[in-house]
Amino acid sequence: MAVPRVISRAELEQHAGVGATRTYWTAIHGKVYDFTDFVEKHPGGAKIIRLAAARDSTILFESHHLEKSQTRVGVALKNDLKYIGEYDPAETESGDPTFWTTLRKRVDDRLTSLGLSYHYGSRYIEVESAVCAGLFLILTYFVSFQGILWLAPFMGFLAGRLGFLMHSGNHCSSSKTPTDNHLIALCMNLIGGSSFIWRYQHQVTHHMYPNDPTRDKDVHSGKPILRLHSQHDRHFWHRFNLPATAAMMSGFLFKWFVSDVFHTIRGKMVGISIHVSLADVIGLILTKAQWFVLHVAIPYYYFGARYTAESLVLFMGVGAYYLGGTFIVNHIQDDLISDPKDHWAKRQVVASSNWSSRSFFSNWVSGGLNHQIEHHLFPSMNIYCYPYIQDVVETTAKEFGISYRTYPSFGAALQSTCKYLYKLGMKYID
Repeated sequence: MAVPRVISRAELEQHAGVGATRTYWTAIHGKVYDFTDFVEKHPGGAKIIRLAAARDSTILFESHHLEKSQTRVGVALKNDLKYIGEYDPAETESGDPTFWTTLRKRVDDRLTSLGLSYHYGSRYIEVESAVCAGLFLILTYFVSFQGILWLAPFMGFLAGRLGFLMHSGNHCSSSKTPTDNHLIALCMNLIGGSSFIWRYQHQVTHHMYPNDPTRDKDVHSGKPILRLHSQHDRHFWHRFNLPATAAMMSGFLFKWFVSDVFHTIRGKMVGISIHVSLADVIGLILTKAQWFVLHVAIPYYYFGARYTAESLVLFMGVGAYYLGGTFIVNHIQDDLISDPKDHWAKRQVVASSNWSSRSFFSNWVSGGLNHQIEHHLFPSMNIYCYPYIQDVVETTAKEFGISYRTYPSFGAALQSTCKYLYKLGMKYID
């Protein structure tokens, strides 16, 4: 019997679907596969499977393929992907999977008993996406072309809603069809961001490595001005960490507009490779151009610099605090730091927190982010399923001795985040 070839990380990274090779390789459970011929056949769509290219995608693979799809996935690995060799053991995801396999089965049993599919609620998201996108464009017309400034904050609220909706679209959880998910993901482009860059920033750096001080892009936000992780260097100006974070959050949406270009040019994000094609570059340019014309050039032409600045502050400020304020309380909390040697599912629970668990209203208002733990474990599950499975996740986590943190309300979670941000600025957290 021939000894399987061992594939190094360096060799794996050469097969990202771009550049000279034009082939897609990935590592799953310690085995390296060529999935070039499967990209366009992938049931979830080509865009999300490309995230797996040139890296160990075990976390993405397991979290996006739930109990009911295990047989189909096994067949695909055997018949549709080409086995190349074994991945370098030093780079392979590891840890005891018992918690994950137990939880996955229990969650599937819960939804089955309720007669719910993993995409229950998809129609709600599809309808809300169409309504919010339409209203956003209508308000854009009145604010940018007609000079009605008092409508700008309402644009900001809609930008926040579109942010939550694109979040579901990019995770392929908003609809059963790849086309609908992609269209909903483009809500990100409508508010100034890039769904292409977001997939790498959020699904690769954040979901694979939540609260990791070196690989999670979210805890690097604002660095070195801000300090969002206890393992990051502390500087004298961090004594103002809390007010500085509160102030800089107002630029949350604008940061996307600028940083997307920077990350595309570099092709990297906190050490994680971004595989950029010519089509991606063209799409980014067109996206940024349409946003700039609609929200800067046109209002400036008709109403001047002051009006343009005021409308942007109101629109982007409201959207930033709504969206960013909801995101920040889920991970920027004291002691939400996991052991990198643990199984990925345990790391998701330990590094995340919930608030107002099982509240259907909070689930809608936050785009499902109040159930952050459930979302990190089951990102491709529709957010409207989370209230139905939350108690199963919490009970199973506690059964396995895993810390599960949930706050009674958003206010309690925000207060805890503020205390932690203040604490991070103090000298004794070094």
